Amino acid sequence: MALESVKTIEQFVARKRLQFYFKTDAQLADTTLTGLKQRRHILRPLFVPDVTRLCESFFQKTMKSVVPLSTGGTFHLLYTVIDQDNKQYIVRLNIPEFGEVAYEFLLDEWIYNLLGKNNLPTLQVHTFDLSRANFPFDYQIIEYATGQQLSLLQDPETQYLPESILISLGEILAQLHTIHLKKFGPIDLHSLQADVSGVHNQWKDYIFCNLDEHIATCLMIQAITHEQAERIIYLFEHFTPLLAINTSVLLHGDLGNHNIISDGKKVTALIDWEDCMAGDPIFDIAYWGTFFRDHFREQLLEGYCHNAQLPGDFEIRYWLYFLRISLSKTVHRHRFGYLDVPGRPPASSRIVRALDYLKIV
Repeated sequence: MALESVKTIEQFVARKRLQFYFKTDAQLADTTLTGLKQRRHILRPLFVPDVTRLCESFFQKTMKSVVPLSTGGTFHLLYTVIDQDNKQYIVRLNIPEFGEVAYEFLLDEWIYNLLGKNNLPTLQVHTFDLSRANFPFDYQIIEYATGQQLSLLQDPETQYLPESILISLGEILAQLHTIHLKKFGPIDLHSLQADVSGVHNQWKDYIFCNLDEHIATCLMIQAITHEQAERIIYLFEHFTPLLAINTSVLLHGDLGNHNIISDGKKVTALIDWEDCMAGDPIFDIAYWGTFFRDHFREQLLEGYCHNAQLPGDFEIRYWLYFLRISLSKTVHRHRFGYLDVPGRPPASSRIVRALDYLKIV
């Protein structure tokens, strides 16, 4: 199913069933994906007049500034807007040339209401519009998150963050993971008005989604050896029983440091919920872990255990998910043409980290 064909909720949900992560499994040519960064750079200033007009129309105020953001928004364009009263907002719109309706904006509205009911930090969605009646794109206007992304707060060399931030994040994740959902995997948009559920009947159906393809790609680009590929296949077959979980909870699904906001002492917001899902809470922790050196995990888990208890098989499941996510991330980076940072281990070394731990099997 091509990205351009997804114009109904039914098609959007059908595509989610076929993807582990949208950015990894997007059915676009790799040349298109590698050109997205430059395309966003070209498009951002072109839509400033439209963003100004839509904000002034919605708020009935004059906007003092509309500034394109150079970070974030793989398939979206982001803007910081300041009105005449110095109130700030974030505007997000989809890249219109793909023709796809931004149904993921429905998730932000649902998350805002759900997290508010559960006393979790969330950002208000002021409005969103998928009709394209007045503008050639879908858009949403979101409350501005005070603070900074953790990716900007951490030390670029050591990844150090204040202990209080990591503990705060762990506490928030444990609270988030008390919100129970139905089924597993990416959220089925048809269910948002009732018993919210994932698109898969079993958790293993999500974990195994495109696993063979991701292993094959990692092998093709020489991120793993043939021996490692065989080992990975064995591990997921061996640990399939661990994936037979009976309950699922709300997961953020993309807990990168760019999606976590802090005031320097604690976490003030989790943003960008388009990859949220229903599943095993350890998956969220493992996803976060793929961004950090292992010794920082202790502080996150300290905060997590203030509000929850870890299962006895936590380590095995953590590293199995860490491995699965690392395979996906390696394919993602290859398809988008992301380069490894000079002087640092290649991003694909995360696969080896997981395999090293799972050697006990």
